[in-house]
Amino acid sequence: MNETELIRRQIALEQQHTREALALCQGQPDRELAAACIAYLQLIESRVRARSRAHARRLMELGALDEAESARVVRALTSPENAGDIKLEELDTYTSNIMTYLDSVAHLDALAAARYGLSDWRAVAALDADAVLDERRRYAALSALAASRALGSQ
Repeated sequence: MNETELIRRQIALEQQHTREALALCQGQPDRELAAACIAYLQLIESRVRARSRAHARRLMELGALDEAESARVVRALTSPENAGDIKLEELDTYTSNIMTYLDSVAHLDALAAARYGLSDWRAVAALDADAVLDERRRYAALSALAASRALGSQ
């Protein structure tokens, strides 16, 4: 497996983790689970937004976006970020906003796949061992906490 494939697999794994986390965080989680959800999702939101902005810049530099596509990307990238503290009662709205954002920028990875070389992927992905381990650690903690809550409610 080459480095480009490793980068793309890591991005895909983070996307899978994010979708699973969003599902775990919907409904009415208790305060501890909600706090774990918010902490994980804020990390992911920050990373996905940064990666999407980098994708958009690079794809525009490559001339890979037509006018309509550029407008679509700009609309997605200018959607408001969820800044500051998220309250428990705002969690459903927060998860919904993140899902909408992820859906609106999902096509950027597909566009990139057809146009990027290794140096492009390295620059856009902004992955390093610490970032990968942090995401996996937080996801594992969230999953374990959600599983313990599910077992406790049976």
